[in-house]
Amino acid sequence: MGKKTGRAFFIALLVALIVVGVAYWYITGQRAAAPPVMTAEVVAAQDIPAGSILTPQLLTTRQVPQQYMGPGAITNPNLAVGKLLRIPLVQGEAVRTNFLATKQQLGPAGFAFQIPKGMRAMTVPVDVESGLAGMLQPGDRLDAMALFPPSVNGQSEAKIFMDKLLILMTGTQQAVPSGTQAAAAASYSTITLAVTPQQATTLAMAEKTGTIQFLLRPAKAKLSDVGVVATLANLKK
Repeated sequence: MGKKTGRAFFIALLVALIVVGVAYWYITGQRAAAPPVMTAEVVAAQDIPAGSILTPQLLTTRQVPQQYMGPGAITNPNLAVGKLLRIPLVQGEAVRTNFLATKQQLGPAGFAFQIPKGMRAMTVPVDVESGLAGMLQPGDRLDAMALFPPSVNGQSEAKIFMDKLLILMTGTQQAVPSGTQAAAAASYSTITLAVTPQQATTLAMAEKTGTIQFLLRPAKAKLSDVGVVATLANLKK
């Protein structure tokens, strides 16, 4: 009787192990056959050089298995549009959050990326008078007026010789100050302008031969006053 009981127990145990094995094989097989969860990933629609400001046309999305999404992956193009690209990307390469920066995040180290195409950054000294008593802010536009002594052309002369100059920085301030930053921003002694190479040489010459006075333009002014001149002789008439 004992032998029969032991044999029955052994057979039951064997059957149970077989059932468990078959169930495990079936479950793991079902898991392996299940399709992966896919998600959108933002990638470069074309080769994009470093320093580019990302636009919707430069970006596209592709579907990838969620498990293969790398760190910093972006799923919505709107999260990248308007940001500055720190490194070059080739077409199809994924856009990562650490590849991007705002102009404010770049700071002075990334200032070269903020200079408009075809322009140069030029820093010029200003004082309370020529710097408009600390009222200038990045993004303002200026006209430049030179005051020449009689030794230059035989008579004292004031002339507006350049207009619509864009301010990139006041001192080391690259953005319009707010709150407690305003007082510090007003103490600048230099301004950095976006100029063409020709404008840069003209400004340098005017600075060496006369005195430069900057005039703040109204926010939406479009007319040009370049060439307006006043001489001492005209003032005496």
